[in-house]
Amino acid sequence: MFNCCIRSNVIGKMNKKIRTYCFILAIIYVFVVMYTIFTQIASFKAGFREGVRGVPREILHVNLMPKNGTYSFPDKASDISGRQDVLIEMNNAKLMVLNPVELPKSIVIGYYVVLCSAFILLGCTIWLPFLFFRVIRAASKGNLIDLKVIKRIRKIGIILILFYIADILANTIDTLKAEYLVHFENYNFFIDFSGFGTLILGIVTLLLAEILHMTLKMKEEQDLTI
Repeated sequence: MFNCCIRSNVIGKMNKKIRTYCFILAIIYVFVVMYTIFTQIASFKAGFREGVRGVPREILHVNLMPKNGTYSFPDKASDISGRQDVLIEMNNAKLMVLNPVELPKSIVIGYYVVLCSAFILLGCTIWLPFLFFRVIRAASKGNLIDLKVIKRIRKIGIILILFYIADILANTIDTLKAEYLVHFENYNFFIDFSGFGTLILGIVTLLLAEILHMTLKMKEEQDLTI
């Protein structure tokens, strides 16, 4: 009886900690989503206005590497106070190419592949919060080791990895477009693979799902043995 009370108290404390962590995680998630929407809305409005005007253009998000290497600071800007000059090195930029020349078919096909994947990822973006909060809800109730919950965690991991792949594909297409349309005196374009945060988070989420699945299997085998 005494052992049961101790076990109940320990489980109660663990569930309380889980609920607290889940609440903090939910707040962070909502903040990240709202911040992303707030920062992207200006870009969406600008793109919509340009689309209404009907002016042929290509808007590209590109990464830049100075031809003379990093920390070469190839550009110069004037300080409005007039006290000194400032050297600048750009690492990324948004480009608007007006009246661009016709792109090769391979790049155009790649662009439409990215565009189609964007619609799929839009659905995943809408679906992801529902998966996330259902997992949070299950964790707060102490029902994390459940096959349905594990499947949801696995889906979250797959979606996060897809986000990383889609970002690399979009960056690749924009870089290929920029290399074909524009040539800068002091900069080369390059594809940035360094945004590993989403990829690592997705792999860790899949690993968590597999650990929980193994725990569930062991629990089922133990129940059968008893």
